[in-house]
Amino acid sequence: MIGTEILIKALRVIQFSSNIAGTRPLSAIIIGPSGAGKSMLLMNAAFERSKVLGDFTSESLFRFVDKERPTHIIVPDFNTVISHKASVANLTVSFLLSLLGEGASEIPGIDGRSKFNLHDLLKEGYHCAFLTATTWQMFRAKRGKWRDLGFLRRLVPIYYSYRPATVVSINKSIQNGMRHEYIVNAGHKKGTTKSGKPENVKLPDEIAQEINVLSSQTLNQLSWTYKSKSGSTSNVQAVDYSFDLHLWMQTFVKASALLRGSKTVEKSDLAFLADFSRFIRYDRPEEI
Repeated sequence: MIGTEILIKALRVIQFSSNIAGTRPLSAIIIGPSGAGKSMLLMNAAFERSKVLGDFTSESLFRFVDKERPTHIIVPDFNTVISHKASVANLTVSFLLSLLGEGASEIPGIDGRSKFNLHDLLKEGYHCAFLTATTWQMFRAKRGKWRDLGFLRRLVPIYYSYRPATVVSINKSIQNGMRHEYIVNAGHKKGTTKSGKPENVKLPDEIAQEINVLSSQTLNQLSWTYKSKSGSTSNVQAVDYSFDLHLWMQTFVKASALLRGSKTVEKSDLAFLADFSRFIRYDRPEEI
C-alpha cells in the first residue's frame, strides 16, 4: 500500500454514507493522471448494494436503477461514458443530474417524447449516489458545461497526483514483483464495509461550527484558471456557494463516526475530514 491510504479510507467513508438516516449518500469524482490507479481505488470502495458498471447510457442506467436499487453506482472510468456521441452523452448527464439531485423527474428523449420517468423512484424516497473517475484532460473538456448544468455541485472532487518520491517507491515495488494495482488493493479487505439499516448519528454543535468554517475555506479550492483564445486568463469558481459542500461534509463526518462503530461524531472524524479536504479541489492536484 503506497500513498493512497487516505484516499481509500475516504472512499470507504463515502460509501458508508448510505447508512446515515435522513440524508442522501455522498457522490464524488476522482480526478487524476492516466495510470494513477483511479479505477482500483473505486473498486476498493465497492460493497454490497453498490454496483460497478463499465459503461452505460441514460436509458440502460434507468432500467438498471429501477430494477436493482443500488445505493451507489460506481463507474471506474467516466471517460468511456462521456465519449459517446454528444446527444447520448448529454442525455446521460441529464439523467444523472436528476437522479442525484432534486431535478426533473421526467427526462425527454432525443425525439422530444418522454424517455423514462423517475416519479415512482422519487415518490418512494429512493436515493442513489455516484462514484466515478476521470483524467484532468477529459474533465477540463467538460467542466464548463457541467458547471452550467449544476452537475459539478453533485460530485465532490478528489484531485490527486503522485509526488516523485511516491513514484520511486511504486517502481521499486514493481521491480520486486508487485503489480501496482495490488499495491492499491492491499489497503482494503473485501467485506469490511457493509451497508446496513440507516442510523441517526449525533453531530455536536462545536464540531458543526468547525465544519461550517472548513466548508467555506474549502470552497476557495473549487475553482480553476481559464485561458481564453486571446491568451487572457480568469479564475472560474466551479461552485458558487458552500451550502452543498457544507451538507456533504456533515454527512462525511457522520459516516466516519458510523464506520468507527459510533453514533456520535468526534474530533477524530473532523480531523480526518480536515486532512482529506486537501484533495477537494480543482485548482491543482494534491500530491500523495
